[in-house]
Amino acid sequence: MKIQLPKLNYSLLTYLIASIIGMIFFFNNNTDGRYLYLLLSVALVMILSTSCFHALTFRSYRSVLWPFILNMVLLIVYVIANEGIGNTSFFGSNNVALTLFFTILGFNSHWYILLNSAPLSDFNFLLINVVLSFIIPSLGYVSGYIYTSKIKQKETSTYSNS
Repeated sequence: MKIQLPKLNYSLLTYLIASIIGMIFFFNNNTDGRYLYLLLSVALVMILSTSCFHALTFRSYRSVLWPFILNMVLLIVYVIANEGIGNTSFFGSNNVALTLFFTILGFNSHWYILLNSAPLSDFNFLLINVVLSFIIPSLGYVSGYIYTSKIKQKETSTYSNS
């Protein structure tokens, strides 16, 4: 009897949980820098392990890419709303671009500690977050896929030897 898991995208769910925790730490001024590094490492392990779980349960690769797709759509809408890739003004009349900037920042808040000290423009900051939302889950999925293929290879070799 095969155990059926619910059709839930655990990768996107884990990304949202890491984002919520990141926003809590980001907006709490009493947190020390070491807690932010702890959050970064926990978010990295959570996203890698969830992506690996997707590969181990034979889900498709595109199920891991939903955070990337969401980030990409938000980034494209940000560029359209901001009328280019320049910085967004806090005091300008373009509240849509500013809202989208903070939405993407909130969705990727667990990666903030990596990028906060780099002198980046708004677009480059968001672009690096989009790239990270592609690379980190992909690494987890590839490691799970390699592990799964080794298990399959081992199973087929034991059956063929007997």
